[in-house]
Amino acid sequence: MKYENDVIKALQTLQLVTEEGKESRDMLILETILRMQKEPPVHFSFSEIFSALKVHHPSAKLKKPAVHKSLQWLLENQLVRLESSIKYRKKYLADANTLMAGLENLKMRLSKELQTKKRQTEKALKLVESCNCSELSQRIMTAITGRRASPNSRFMRGMEEFERVTDSTIYDRATEGDVIRNSLLWIGPFTEGATERFGRVVEAAKKGAEVRYASHPDLLLQSDKLKKDVSSDWIQHTLADFIAVRAEGKLIDLRIIDVDKKGYQFAALNNEVMAFFISEDPITAAWVTREFNPDLIDNAIADFDKRWEQGISIFEITEEKLRSMRINPKGHLQAVVLKGLKKRKSGEGE
Repeated sequence: MKYENDVIKALQTLQLVTEEGKESRDMLILETILRMQKEPPVHFSFSEIFSALKVHHPSAKLKKPAVHKSLQWLLENQLVRLESSIKYRKKYLADANTLMAGLENLKMRLSKELQTKKRQTEKALKLVESCNCSELSQRIMTAITGRRASPNSRFMRGMEEFERVTDSTIYDRATEGDVIRNSLLWIGPFTEGATERFGRVVEAAKKGAEVRYASHPDLLLQSDKLKKDVSSDWIQHTLADFIAVRAEGKLIDLRIIDVDKKGYQFAALNNEVMAFFISEDPITAAWVTREFNPDLIDNAIADFDKRWEQGISIFEITEEKLRSMRINPKGHLQAVVLKGLKKRKSGEGE
């Protein structure tokens, strides 16, 4: 087979060539008939095709029943045309016209099949995404043991697991009246995927939860590290989203607060659930419920709320306030935020 790479890929898509790049049995027979073709096009009997097949593809070693089956498939898919439907007079023709018609037919059929699979996959994906593993584990335990036992702690390794667990137990669960607290002490693992992470914060606020997102002033000193993963356009877009949500009366704020660096970098839902980092490298975290350790959660939240009241909202920062905290106003994050706030105020003035 001497097809160009893009032709091979197309034939693989249409299932005429295997993933290993070899012609299927149907393709071998179609190829044989096309090689036999003359001008003007003529029809060939089964015996003529079978004899030519042994000449052109001797290593295939195909039996007559298999060739009959492939010819039937080629006919059904319009890659080959039949001269007569009488069994002993059947003659087959394949040329540029039947080839184009057959490929179009395969394309249409496979497209329909893939669309059906896509709908089934999307349906299955929705079911998977809607699965509440915490609730599911409780119900399984109840069914097996007859007792309702809730998970109350677990260790997590890596940002992917941390985000998956906090999504299902904090952000997805949050509803109107709930309070989500986030304490950010170091940028480390938060640069990659920052856009998606802030998106879930906004969605929680839209559902009516109060979101308190706090960061230490030192993080703004490191904000230039964000340039690679967080663009200026995204910062402005996210700031606009936050402002729009606040304008709807939703409770969401980002504050620069003097977080206790000996404390935890955490996310918490009310005083019920808390996920906190243990180490940055390797990324290790823990997830606990109130039943596991109420004092741990209460102390972390009490300290957070005390410092929160003394913090400066990012929506109220000015160059003067940043300089008073010994932060360069021209840093990547703060410069974009200041520009966005200034633009907003000038727009309101108009």
